[in-house]
Amino acid sequence: MAQNWARNEEGGYFANTTLSRTTRHAAQPIMKFRQFVRIEPGYGKGKGDSLDFNKIGNVQTQGGKLSEQSRIPQTKMLIQRGTLVVDEYGNSIPYTGKLEALSAFDVNNIITKGLRDDMAKVIDTDVGTQFTNGDVKYIPTGLAAGTWDTDGTASTSATKNMTLFHVKEIVDALKTGNFGSGSTGNNPCPAYDDDGNYICIASVPALRGLYDDPEWQSAAKYGAPERLFSGEVGKMYHCRFVETNHTGTLSATAGTSSDV
Repeated sequence: MAQNWARNEEGGYFANTTLSRTTRHAAQPIMKFRQFVRIEPGYGKGKGDSLDFNKIGNVQTQGGKLSEQSRIPQTKMLIQRGTLVVDEYGNSIPYTGKLEALSAFDVNNIITKGLRDDMAKVIDTDVGTQFTNGDVKYIPTGLAAGTWDTDGTASTSATKNMTLFHVKEIVDALKTGNFGSGSTGNNPCPAYDDDGNYICIASVPALRGLYDDPEWQSAAKYGAPERLFSGEVGKMYHCRFVETNHTGTLSATAGTSSDV
């Protein structure tokens, strides 16, 4: 019987396995929510754990034309107050001195990268959750049909993926403040950029129905590279689209798995 490589005791022990000097890290989701958060100026370290802010409403009675010698009418504005509360986040990966001393790799660098990836995902997920926790929900129920909910909870599940019809319905509602029947009189939502465009952060499957539409403009064709948001893929009907493959759990509205 010949010595052979297949069995350790008959030849396999004559060499050790070779360890690659390149480490492979798990792929990370495309994190796109945080770039749309506006930083509160002047607030930070040494400022306490909460920030109060005032929200000024419109005048309660609209002004109008006056006849000569008539008194100027009086009205008032409703002032509300909101509060931002600071939360603490943290995570750790402990390791021993023996592991650090004997490892062929820089353990600290590998663990630091893993924790940084985790930190970015945690913050991005929390920001995305705040976006999806808004009071107004739109649920696609057909290729050219949808329904609105304005109490913060979607009353039904989406039965169709997003189409250009749904995009137009949402953009029109943002411009007018009319979110379905019985919701007239709401304030319109201001556009996000100076060109009058809104922002949609959507998952990869949610955008598939829009890519084939002839009205779709890819980001490479319509926008200046220095003005594009991270992950921006295109524009349609005064709405700029940012694509995310976020795999975290968002506290989202009722809908299909392709809706973000």
